[in-house]
Amino acid sequence: MRSLIPLFQSKIPCVCLSLLAAVSLSGCGDGKIKRYPVVGHVTVDGNPAEGALVIFCPFNSTPELEKFRPAGVADATGAFKLTTVEPSDGAPAGNYKVLVKWCPTLPNQEDAERGGRGGAKGPDRLKGKYYNLDTTPLNVTIEKKSNELAPFDLKTK
Repeated sequence: MRSLIPLFQSKIPCVCLSLLAAVSLSGCGDGKIKRYPVVGHVTVDGNPAEGALVIFCPFNSTPELEKFRPAGVADATGAFKLTTVEPSDGAPAGNYKVLVKWCPTLPNQEDAERGGRGGAKGPDRLKGKYYNLDTTPLNVTIEKKSNELAPFDLKTK
């Protein structure tokens, strides 16, 4: 027994150093690009744009950021939270052009028979005015912190 104790004690520092190295090399997080919480609000002609799809498209950014298109859908109050990888995880820091498409939900026969509230999407109520990267007037910068955006007050005319 006595001969095993020095052998075991000499391996403890090696095991500890190996574990420490493995932990430091593995890093933290989910291995994906860092994201920051983003919440916003979208209205059209002063009213909440329930169901509006809000898409953030990076510009003047890194190749890594170009792979992502954070998006959210406005609720009944017009509020939305961005999702990049996981629900409501926010968006990577950077500059974005913002696209908004607002389609009414039209009931379809099958859904109506089941008592549902929606079905196929109709045409964009904004007529593409905010859904073109070349012409959208909406630009934002996501910072490395929790982001509460100024409201997007859109107009149909």
